[in-house]
Amino acid sequence: MNLNAYKNIMNKLTFTSKIFILLLSLLSYVTMAEAQEGAIRGTVKDALGEPMIGVTVQVENTSVGTVTDSDGNYTLKIPNSDAKIVFSFVGYDTQTISVGNRTRIDVTMTENVTLMEELIVIGYGAVTKRSLSTAVATVEGDKVADLPTGNLAQSLVGMSSGVTFQQISGQPGESPAIRIRGNGSINSGNDPLYVIDGYPTTSSSDFANINPQDVESIQILKDAASSAIYGSRAGNGVIIVTTKKGKEGKPDIRFNAQVGISQPSTYVDVLGRDDYLEMVIEARTNNGTINNFPALQDLWNKRSTLPDNNWQKDIFRNALNYRTSVSVTGGTEKVKYNFSASYLNEDGILLNSYNKRINLKGGFEALLTDKIKLGVSFSPTYNHNRAQNPSGGNTEDVTGIVAEALTYPPIFTPYLENGDYFQVAQHAGGKNGYPNYGFNTQIRNPVANLMENFDNRWSFRSLNNAFLEFRPIKGLIIRSSVDLMINSFKRDYYQTAYLLGNSYTGNKSTPNFNTIDGYRSSMLAYDLYSSTTATYSWIMNENHNFTALLGYDAEYFNTFDVQQDDRTDSDYPIAYSQTNITNVNGANLWNGSSNVGEYAFDAVFGRLNYDYNQKYVASASLRRDRSSKFGPGKRAGIFYSGSVAWNISEEEWGKNDWLTSSKIRLSYGLTGNDQIGNYYAWMASLGSSDQVVFGSNENMVTRTAYYPNGYSNPYLGWETNSQWDMGVDLGFFNRLGLTVDLYRRVSEVVMSMSIPNFNGIASSIMANSGEIENKGIEAQLTAPILTGDFKWTATLNGSKNVNKILSLANGQSQLSNQRAGTKWSNVIRNYVGQPMGDMYMLKVIGTFNNADDLKNKPNFGTQAIGDLMYEDYNKDGKIDTNDFQLMGNYQPDFTFGWTNTFAYKNIDLNFTIDGQVGGEIIFAAARAFTLNRYDDNVLAESGLGRWKSESDPGNGTSHKAGTNNLGSNINASSRYLYSSDYLRLRNLGIGYLFPKQISKMLGFEMLRFSLNAQNLYTFDKYPGYSVESNYSGNSATNNGVDFGSYPLSRVVTLGLNIGF
Repeated sequence: MNLNAYKNIMNKLTFTSKIFILLLSLLSYVTMAEAQEGAIRGTVKDALGEPMIGVTVQVENTSVGTVTDSDGNYTLKIPNSDAKIVFSFVGYDTQTISVGNRTRIDVTMTENVTLMEELIVIGYGAVTKRSLSTAVATVEGDKVADLPTGNLAQSLVGMSSGVTFQQISGQPGESPAIRIRGNGSINSGNDPLYVIDGYPTTSSSDFANINPQDVESIQILKDAASSAIYGSRAGNGVIIVTTKKGKEGKPDIRFNAQVGISQPSTYVDVLGRDDYLEMVIEARTNNGTINNFPALQDLWNKRSTLPDNNWQKDIFRNALNYRTSVSVTGGTEKVKYNFSASYLNEDGILLNSYNKRINLKGGFEALLTDKIKLGVSFSPTYNHNRAQNPSGGNTEDVTGIVAEALTYPPIFTPYLENGDYFQVAQHAGGKNGYPNYGFNTQIRNPVANLMENFDNRWSFRSLNNAFLEFRPIKGLIIRSSVDLMINSFKRDYYQTAYLLGNSYTGNKSTPNFNTIDGYRSSMLAYDLYSSTTATYSWIMNENHNFTALLGYDAEYFNTFDVQQDDRTDSDYPIAYSQTNITNVNGANLWNGSSNVGEYAFDAVFGRLNYDYNQKYVASASLRRDRSSKFGPGKRAGIFYSGSVAWNISEEEWGKNDWLTSSKIRLSYGLTGNDQIGNYYAWMASLGSSDQVVFGSNENMVTRTAYYPNGYSNPYLGWETNSQWDMGVDLGFFNRLGLTVDLYRRVSEVVMSMSIPNFNGIASSIMANSGEIENKGIEAQLTAPILTGDFKWTATLNGSKNVNKILSLANGQSQLSNQRAGTKWSNVIRNYVGQPMGDMYMLKVIGTFNNADDLKNKPNFGTQAIGDLMYEDYNKDGKIDTNDFQLMGNYQPDFTFGWTNTFAYKNIDLNFTIDGQVGGEIIFAAARAFTLNRYDDNVLAESGLGRWKSESDPGNGTSHKAGTNNLGSNINASSRYLYSSDYLRLRNLGIGYLFPKQISKMLGFEMLRFSLNAQNLYTFDKYPGYSVESNYSGNSATNNGVDFGSYPLSRVVTLGLNIGF
């Protein structure tokens, strides 16, 4: 365990424990003053050679003892040479050493893997691991501090069982979708609740933008019993973040820096120059148009002189990223303080994209009296990023970057000699004196699309806190805190006149003003949250331990946003052809919108924890929430939980040498989910029409009228989640720890319910109807495999979750079918009795190889030899959408993570591997680059595996080049379906800690260098960029569709850590 981890444990000691250590220290001085004879001295260090403060050093079976000082030194009087000295500290193995004739004993403490006395942060408090009766996972801050990730959420991947991360986009600053034990909602949010130093929020941005260097620990509350204390917002689990606070002692100054390179983690395999030209000529020959394009044959003849350009290398780059942070902590017994500042600059691997972030954090805690503590903290964060939208087809301005790069002919490069962008329509389409090769003139140059749009986004958020803590009597703590979260956002979008445009004329030398577009939006929100709790702990008859909690929370949230179309400042003027705009710099706003939202919330709650001598443990909680988000008839909700645990190893008969700790747990709880969209979900909105006629004849006028768009539901309430959990915690040989949990979670969801259409306005209403089930098993194994000079500690976790739709509103058997991308309808389906997100497609069974095949096999519309053949699933003799069959689902069968830490003297090495087994992904974007035509480039597996003849049918899933029946070959089918199994080397780091004497010679207390990498390599069979991509964001019902997402990047950084 390094010094930071050791200090973390010291910080977690209770106030009473610190007082006890202080009293022992005073006692040691008195003992030393009485007599120096028979004294033993020494130094206590950890495995890295760092001095340990506060280690208890005691003569066995006596009350004589002391604690180590700030340098790890101790002096202890001993009665005689036969005495034994006991060295103990929380989280470390206790050592008993005979004195004999020695006058000095130096000790190296070793970490105790079981850590049963480790403090675990739970809602509104903390308990020891031994007294925990619920499913909680812990990630210490030092595990994520130095990882080369763009945000905190990315650092947690693979660290805990039962938690999945889907990195939908590699956009700089983009955080993954986090799911704890599956998806439990159809229309509402599935994100967990984040509690940041006591402040609850469902904003993943608030969590992701925390500086990892500021994190002390992260607790993940997975079952309902652990999270029910947060009531209506805890249905998707809870992630508690505790940041670093001030500590007693001289100022501890830390400086950290990383600098490195980001690059695409993979490239999609497309045809090179020669293979591309061969396919194009073959396609023109097959469809009989080769003689129409004599210039095409000229290209083939001079192909060796043409560029062989991979356009992916034009849109991607090796991007610089760097981050620095500095922190200062210190204080006295009365006042403790902390301050930190960090800067992150992360250029995107796509051109013209980046993310910049500044974090500040500071605060102090002061003991006003021996019973009253005051604390104040602030943590502002500033972000500026420029985004790109690579999804879409290859014939659109701005979007569709990926499809354009993969389909653009490899014989061209991005720029002409005069600085213009190369565009097929302008420079290879038979116009302006250029030859006509018959290529796709609608395709856009992806470099132009990247460089000629500017999507700038700025955000500022600041979490400010003040608390007062009062301890009027022994065991009673009254704490009142107030948080103010301020959040502002601004977006400026602008695209230039140099884009190709619908007239195909735009370029740098020939601007097309019709392609110019822009808008500006901004948002300001604030959230005022207060929490008051009273916690009382007492002991009855020595062995009966009780802790009671009572609390009250209140919150008020307000937001306002506005959007202006179009942007017209002097830096980015906009020109239009409309007659009312006469000045480019003075273009009028033609449209705009604004929204306001607010809600109020309060809650009263309580919890009782009990244990009998840490042998039998029980906990129960009850909470009542009220929220203005829900209908007047159901604004209040009751949430509760109960859990029990039995520490079998505390029984006399349960103790043995190999099973050193054993505990079984059982829990049940009811939680809620209030992420239902807007703040007035229960209320119908107003529609308007400006064509309402009043009067008649000469008195007739037309006016705008407003009307209800639907029906309000005053009884709309929270989504609820009930969950059972049964778990075991085992420790073997005081070294190996195993945790296993079984769970079943049933969610009652909010969804649209059909009603009779009485007024012609609406035929549905939002209501609490429908149920989703998630059940599964998760396990985590931790062990120090090797100890001594060479150390190896490993953590292996795995999870299996089974998702099922139990019922839907009005007895429906399914939700409406959904698209896969923009072209394929009815592909993603959600049926009762099935998991969310089933994939229905045609099944490719080969190609039509001869006339007999065409005659005897069912056709999909008009087909010819060389076209794809599909399975007649319903056996009706024809192929149509009724032959769509269940082909897969995006949800994996099993996920896992494997974290390893090695250390040899001053060298440390760590890596994390994560992956999943089962699940499928639809490569919907590949529709555009599997055409096998005479114009666009294609995937290598499509072009090289295409049908050529009956004796050379290719791979059986790719049609012939130049088919006249293209539509029947690029429909939603199994040719676009791939396994989403993957194994990824997520993180790899190696570091060297300079010996202390060398560090001090250089003027430092600590000096460490490190080399870190993220997303180093992924093993999968997917031809796209990432199996985690999804076109519809983090949707639970429409997922697993890759329509050209921003690829993941491989990041390699060099790090420096300095302590002063």
